[in-house]
Amino acid sequence: PLMNVDLSSEGGRFAASHVICAVLEPWFEARTLDQVKAAFDRTGVLWGIYQDFKQLVYEDPRCSLANPLFGEVEQPGLGRVRSARGPLAFSRSATLPPVAAPVLGADTASVLKDLVGLSPDEIGHLQQRGLIGTAPGA
Repeated sequence: PLMNVDLSSEGGRFAASHVICAVLEPWFEARTLDQVKAAFDRTGVLWGIYQDFKQLVYEDPRCSLANPLFGEVEQPGLGRVRSARGPLAFSRSATLPPVAAPVLGADTASVLKDLVGLSPDEIGHLQQRGLIGTAPGA
């Protein structure tokens, strides 16, 4: 029976997903992972092995330090962690290295000073009362 769906749209493919799976499952069941990989890699199909986050970080070479997109940074409160840099690179500027994530509250005092207009004394009073934290290293 014909399905009245548009397979060129995400919604149409979702509506037909059970039928699509029924067609594809026998093909996958008849092949090893290496055979599937070889077939897909020849055609440019965007695919990947299902993996959880731990497998991605510890087992997938695409997420390793061998990939120039990744490096290690010192993350306050955690120590050395793997981190991704921005993916864009330009021929006339240096590629920026990965950086640590911002520490929660590290910019509070400067935001209160520069954007809200509070004085250093007012900010200090808020810190003394425990309403805002102090900047790391302060």
